[in-house]
Amino acid sequence: MSIFTSGWSLSSLALILAFLIMMLMEEISAKHFKHFSSPEDAYRHQPYHWVITLLFVAALVCALIYMNDDLSMWKQLVNISNPRAAWSNIEMLFTLDWEYFFGIGTYTFTEGVIYQIFVTFSMAFIGTLIASLLALPFGLLASRKLCGKWAWISEILLISIRTFPELIFAIILVKFTGLSAVSGILALGIHSIGMIGKLYGDQIDGIVMEPLESISACGGNAFQRVHLGVMPQVRPNLLSVALYRFDINVRTATILGVILLSEGGIGYSLSALRDHYHMMGSCILGVVILVVGIDLFSSWVRKKLV
Repeated sequence: MSIFTSGWSLSSLALILAFLIMMLMEEISAKHFKHFSSPEDAYRHQPYHWVITLLFVAALVCALIYMNDDLSMWKQLVNISNPRAAWSNIEMLFTLDWEYFFGIGTYTFTEGVIYQIFVTFSMAFIGTLIASLLALPFGLLASRKLCGKWAWISEILLISIRTFPELIFAIILVKFTGLSAVSGILALGIHSIGMIGKLYGDQIDGIVMEPLESISACGGNAFQRVHLGVMPQVRPNLLSVALYRFDINVRTATILGVILLSEGGIGYSLSALRDHYHMMGSCILGVVILVVGIDLFSSWVRKKLV
């Protein structure tokens, strides 16, 4: 059976080709010379740049073919049904419902944006806190400086965890813990273990081995090597990684609300109120305040750590 008669189209093949070209570009870039012994040596390797540029143009053309054919993006952009109505709805986003924002008047506090933002923040914070603690042993086991060739076992496990997005974990966990914030916390926590553990391992691989050798020479055990030789070197970096992941989880927790419905924080309101723009504008303001506040706080803490 021909591939074109089994549900595939030319544009789908173009997308796959674009992906393969990008992988080839990555491989060429990884093997390309980064350091040169002399200007003449650098000049001799200059022709490699046009190969990468040509591959990038080819990948871009393939992606545009897919976007125009399968996604019909150009037709969608040209045939906007009612642009005037769309702009009027956007203007309504700036007509905020302050009673709904604060949860006063005709709304209870638990119905307001502030409370929903607090639920979203709580899911991200607790999920990140749990993950940052549970990811530590995985990060230690994934360090090649500590575990040598056996580090691949932890690396494969962390890769397997990162394979599934938080949304998939949330859909699965709903069957166990129901439509609640607990499902969101577990989904964020499990997925974050995969990412934080990987970054922990990278940070631990940058340690200096002399302190560990000194502890071993004095008869120290494995726990003492980690506690006295590893953690003092990487503790600020590990905290910085956890804060970075917390930034990401705050945004992801907003999306999880679509699945967790009314128990999932502000994300559900953003989805349910898409036809009530003055109320959705209040939700967007709350999300902006939360994200910007977390970003500023995390940046300030990371600067102090450095």
